[in-house]
Amino acid sequence: MTQGMREPRRMPASVGQRMSGRPRIRELDSAALQVTHGLNAVTIGMGVSVVSAFLMVVVLGIVNQELDGLDEVLKLGRDVDGLLRAMFAPILILAGVLLLVGPIGFVWRRAATFAAANRFAAQHPSDAPPRTVREGLRRTPSDALESAGVFGIIASGLLLVVAGVLLIGAVVENPEDISNLTIFLVSAAVAVLISIVATVRGRWGQPAEKQRALALQQQWKSPSKRAGRAERSLRLAYPRADVPRILRGGSLWWLFGVLYLTVWLGVAVFVVGVWLRQPGRFSRPRVLDPFGEGAIDVFSGTGGFLILASGVASAALWLALALFGFVREEVLRRWLTRAGGVRIADPQQRAELLGLPLVGTMISLMLAGCAAVMLVVTGAAVSVGLPNLDARAAWLTGGSLLLAALVSGMLASRREVRLRMLVRDALMPGDVSGDDDVDA
Repeated sequence: MTQGMREPRRMPASVGQRMSGRPRIRELDSAALQVTHGLNAVTIGMGVSVVSAFLMVVVLGIVNQELDGLDEVLKLGRDVDGLLRAMFAPILILAGVLLLVGPIGFVWRRAATFAAANRFAAQHPSDAPPRTVREGLRRTPSDALESAGVFGIIASGLLLVVAGVLLIGAVVENPEDISNLTIFLVSAAVAVLISIVATVRGRWGQPAEKQRALALQQQWKSPSKRAGRAERSLRLAYPRADVPRILRGGSLWWLFGVLYLTVWLGVAVFVVGVWLRQPGRFSRPRVLDPFGEGAIDVFSGTGGFLILASGVASAALWLALALFGFVREEVLRRWLTRAGGVRIADPQQRAELLGLPLVGTMISLMLAGCAAVMLVVTGAAVSVGLPNLDARAAWLTGGSLLLAALVSGMLASRREVRLRMLVRDALMPGDVSGDDDVDA
């Protein structure tokens, strides 16, 4: 037992001695990469929640009408329809903010990766970053900036057209109340100009960055091959070991596919109820006999229940997978620390251990989603003047969840890099997916 506990202490020195003077495959890391990882996780988590909240509000609104008021059916004592309608404004506001922050995070991530790659080349001239990083340099920050600019031109251009149409209509019907629409129009026009500048700036910077990216790829071409061979020779000296059962494949992500199908089943059933009530967009809603009215209620209620239940089940499954991921992460960490250097002959298994999903990012996504829902509900509740609501506490709760999501994503990035380096030191996986990865 004592001898087994000494092995982790000897392992780092052994790796350092045996790899001394040999090229290595090393992970990239920087403060900017950590921040952008957290920012992008927050953007994705909030984006999914905003879209889901919009669909849920629409479904609940129709179900509320078909069941003659959920507030009466569920004995809520509140105007559910007014609260649901008030949610559209904060949903649209958050969607607009995410449309702005998303491209910024995308471009910033590419710039952070490019900067980290340049520092890596200067600090470790004989080593190489992972294959995914080297291949990812083909898309430079200027490429990302141009893509974001084009996206901004299209999105803000559409908003500009919409603002113009609404403003013309307001001038004709109510010329005294056009201040908000004027601000909307000016904001969309400014967004178009900024997007045009970003597109031009991105295209202007592409030649120099592409040349630098090509130089980096050429610099790492030989070290990556030597690093793969060096790590393979060291790996062959390690004793064979089997991967713990809990770390072997067996993902539960397929359950999300089942829930996805359930959502579409609910949508189909729900649409049937809507069609029975109103066959066409411009046709009048129909009033059927008692059997027909009951059928509409059944279709609308069942479809809405399936959609809402799938959403709740997805959140619960996400939490369960996060807990399962935490267990797998700790098992991997302890196994590698205790085992020291081990040999895993299957390159696919080594690649899977390098790409193991980490719980920190999953928690960040979940917290960001909860923050979006909290902000939407709080905004709607404040708008309708919901009694007994502590608005300050509600806003602080939503902001705190948002900050926690960002910090969790940043810490997850740092933890992910450390775990991957632990896997590289213990398994010597080489340049994953290269010819040197296959053990005889």
